[in-house]
Amino acid sequence: MPLIGAVVVHYSRPDLTDTCVESLLREVSHCARSGQNVEIVVVDNSGTYRRPVADSRGRLRIIRPRSNLGYAGGIALGTTALRDADYYFLLNNDVEVLRGTICALLRAHEYLPNVGALQPLVLNQDGSCCDSIGSTASPFLYGYGYYDSWLGRIRSVSVGELKALEVFGVDGMAIFVSGANWRRYGWDPEFFMFNEDGLLTLRLKLAGLSNYVVLDAKVKHLRGASAEGRGLKRNPIFPSYYITRNRWLSMLYLYSASELLEYLPLSVLFELAKSIYLSAHLKRPLHSYYSIMALWYILKEGHRIRRLRRSMVARRKVTVQELVRSGGMIPAGKGIGKIVHDLISGGPK
Repeated sequence: MPLIGAVVVHYSRPDLTDTCVESLLREVSHCARSGQNVEIVVVDNSGTYRRPVADSRGRLRIIRPRSNLGYAGGIALGTTALRDADYYFLLNNDVEVLRGTICALLRAHEYLPNVGALQPLVLNQDGSCCDSIGSTASPFLYGYGYYDSWLGRIRSVSVGELKALEVFGVDGMAIFVSGANWRRYGWDPEFFMFNEDGLLTLRLKLAGLSNYVVLDAKVKHLRGASAEGRGLKRNPIFPSYYITRNRWLSMLYLYSASELLEYLPLSVLFELAKSIYLSAHLKRPLHSYYSIMALWYILKEGHRIRRLRRSMVARRKVTVQELVRSGGMIPAGKGIGKIVHDLISGGPK
């Protein structure tokens, strides 16, 4: 009987965390009838989650770290607490898991080829439309959701009655990954928040693995509960520090020397220019401040970055250019053009 460890990170909005946990407890009962074992860990980063666990029949634990570890660190702590799990289901607290989702993800993992990570179909909170069907990125690691029609079509995969989409990346609000892949390719807990899913995705793709959205698995997601805005975080602004910093860290961890030379300097210049433009256009100088602080972090943490780089680069099997040629990543110029268009037209929504 496989053990599936569900990890939920809580910081605020206990009402949302309650909804997420209730939906997982329903899945515990549903999966038990199918011979699957699910355990839930809530990492309470703010010390404000007070749900009683007596009615969870031992399937729910709440862990309260001494400080706020962010989403990346909270997930890392939760998976460590569930170190014997065969699979992990990693969740934002603003996600509600619909009935049968965990069973569908487990079945997909067993039958789809060469699985890196899976994502359920993510619906808006009211159950309408699609909030996420995966994502892609340019070599500069600017991410783009497949809800944007300009990205074109993505490949459908069917195995018997199972239907999925093969995508470049999975979105971090709901990721299903095997314990083996997580322990080998998991993200850096120091990312704190944002782009940790991009690092995981890129590590899996560079290792030659495939990521999928499983259409029979569904969750609802409240977009903007962490920070307002899809691409450009408008309120609060401070997440832009992590988005920029973690993008550069991902390149430094995973790119070859020639790929770094091709993409990192341009990325730094573009981010600094973008932050100056936003500071002037929106009259909010914090945009420039956070870009400079992100660069300072990179310079300050050189020893740690080199240590992690050695272990991550060693597990690569394909190049960034091969990912572009295969259609997984979008060409660098097309990606930059889309960002500039979004900025001039008022920023991505």
